[in-house]
Amino acid sequence: MMGVQMPTRIDKLQQRVHDWQKVTFPHSSVDSKLHHMMDEIEEVREKPYDLFEWADLLILLMGAAKLEGFTMEDLLVGCEAKLIINKRRTWGEPDERGVVNHEEK
Repeated sequence: MMGVQMPTRIDKLQQRVHDWQKVTFPHSSVDSKLHHMMDEIEEVREKPYDLFEWADLLILLMGAAKLEGFTMEDLLVGCEAKLIINKRRTWGEPDERGVVNHEEK
């Protein structure tokens, strides 16, 4: 079938995550998921070797993106496009936290 895109494995997983979150956390929002992600980032910082802590972040990202109407395939396409942009940028020196930002033109 031309023009019909079949859901990918990651899009199917995102839908299962979304369906579960909708039932389990009916009052959650994009903002609440982002706040929760900030908490989970601290857990990843404490245990960067723990795959499940990383998975918690991805689950929250999947749910928040879905609420905004993005599929995981959309996010992958966006990442590919943003990588091209980032490769063309000039990057500064690390700050005191080790964070490197692009220079403004």
